[in-house]
Amino acid sequence: MAKRPSPGTPMCVVKVGLTTLLMPASAGLKLVTALGGALEVEDDYLRGTGYVYRVTGEASVQYQSVRADQVRMPVPSPMAGRRGQSPLLLEGDGT
Repeated sequence: MAKRPSPGTPMCVVKVGLTTLLMPASAGLKLVTALGGALEVEDDYLRGTGYVYRVTGEASVQYQSVRADQVRMPVPSPMAGRRGQSPLLLEGDGT
């Protein structure tokens, strides 16, 4: 499971194409800077040549600051930490 951000740590989301990532703002700024000149490509594997990459345009990279009250962490599963134990059965599941 993902680790909860430390209280008081400024957070952001960085969108790279269709993927949205939550991270500390300092890391997000570095990532956006690193991806500043990135190009989006399609890859194809050609027998005898290996992979070839066809440029389709500039990469879509967006940065957005996030307030602490905007972050929702997942609720732990009741099965978490039950390694080696049989799963819990609901009533009527023992048939």
